[in-house]
Formats: sequence, structure tokens, C-alpha cells
Amino acid sequence: MKTRLLFIIAAIFMLASCESLFTIYPTVEPVDSALTFTASTESKAETKTSLSYSADENGLYSLTWNRGDEISIYDGTSTAVFSTDDSYSATAEFEQKSGEIDKNAASYTAFYPASITVDNMVLPSQQTYTSHGITNFPMYAYSTNKNLQFKNICGILKISMKTKESTDVSVSSISVSSEKGMSGIFTVADDYSAVVEGDDGVVLNCEDPVRIYNASYQEFNIVVPPGEYEIMKVSVSTKDGRSINLVANNTVKIDRSSMTHVKVSLGEFAFDSSLEMIPVVDSDVEFTER
Repeated sequence: MKTRLLFIIAAIFMLASCESLFTIYPTVEPVDSALTFTASTESKAETKTSLSYSADENGLYSLTWNRGDEISIYDGTSTAVFSTDDSYSATAEFEQKSGEIDKNAASYTAFYPASITVDNMVLPSQQTYTSHGITNFPMYAYSTNKNLQFKNICGILKISMKTKESTDVSVSSISVSSEKGMSGIFTVADDYSAVVEGDDGVVLNCEDPVRIYNASYQEFNIVVPPGEYEIMKVSVSTKDGRSINLVANNTVKIDRSSMTHVKVSLGEFAFDSSLEMIPVVDSDVEFTER
């Protein structure tokens, strides 16, 4: 009896010792992965956030997402900002940067750049010159899933400029206006075109004045809403305070997701509008100095 009792006591002691060797940790709930959207630009485009430095063999510019690009996404109630680390791609992954939206929403409305939102649908009046390209080309997307097929809601007015003879000019800004609005509050039409309220124009600012020579054309790209502009005015301001004011003699047509090309030489303008963006040929639209 005494021996059995000793065995029982020893067994109890061993179990107690074994229990002290184990540590019980609280259950950790799995963390949801970051909310991600896939964003694509239109397949045929002069579209998007940046133009390549040169056209391809067909005369077309490619437009791609760049690292740091941001889009706004609205879930029907709230808006969040998403950004990408991808570069030089027509399709990019965007991860949530700020704000909160429902990952299971029935639909999503998105804009590029992120400064445009459902609550702030405004095309800026001030644009910034970019050598060989364009930035912040506005786009819109609507989707019932997390794949966003963006549509370009504006067109591009491309002004190629050179001086006469051997003179040179330093351009500080180019203003464009018409009887129709080019900046301000807008809506998106059924064909994805931006329709602007009011009649405010746009200004392309050159942070560093751009020198124009007579040897070759210098290009300036300006974002303009689609439409037929019966009275288009262009004002070129120079570093030394001079300005050249011109008015088109004919209606100027800007198509969505396309480029209307203006060649400027000796104060004479020649237009070409092409859904394929370029190349440029002379047409019958002329400007006269005012």
C-alpha cells in the first residue's frame, strides 16, 4: 500500500511539472490582405499619365502608369485613395493608401488623378508643361468588381511651335479659351466625354521658360475636353513679358482620347485631328493674330 501511494504521488508531481513546460498563447485572427485594384488604360490611346518620349512606327504615342500615380475610388458611400508602384505599364496594381471603402461594395467609381473625386469633379484650369509628354490626363472608370477599365474623358491639343528666321523666344505660358468651358465642374457623358459647365479656359505653365527656335518644332501638350470649339483663342506669353494672341478662323474639333495637332510657325497655324493621334498633315483651319 505504501509503495502504491508513493507511485501515485510521483505521477501527480510529474504531471504538474509537465504542465509547467507548456505556454498557452491566445488565438490570433488572420489579418486581411491589403485591398487591391487592377487598373487598365484604353488600348488605343494617347491616353494616361505620361506620354513616351517618341512615337512608334505608326506615329502613335504610348501612355502608361507611373510609380506613384494615385487614383480615387468611391464605393457608393466613401472615397479612398489608391497608389501604384508599377511603372511604364498600361495595366497596374493599385493598393489602398488613405481612406476606407467597402471591399465588398456592389460597384466602384474611380478617377485619375486622385484630386478628382465624386464629390470634386473639377478639371483644373492650371496645367504644367512636361517635356515630350503630359501629366494628369483625366480618366474615369466604373466597375462592379476590382478590375477598373479606365476611359479617357478628354482630348489633347498638341501645339508644335517654332520661330521665324534665326530669332528665338522663351515661352512662359500658353492660354487656350473658347466659347465653351475647358476647365471647372464637369459631368461624364454616356460616351465617356467630360462635359464642362461654364466657359473657363486653361493655362499651360512652363515652370522653366521653354526656348523656341526656327530649326525645329517644340511641342506643348494641353488637356482639353472633347467638343467643337467655334471660337478658339490661343495666347502665348514669353519670358520677357510679350504675348501673341491668335484666334482660329475655323471650328476646332477635339475628340475624346485623341490628339488635335497644331503647327505654329511665323504666327500661322495648321491643324490636323486624328483619332490615331498623329501623324500631322496640314488642314484648312487657320489662326489670325489679334
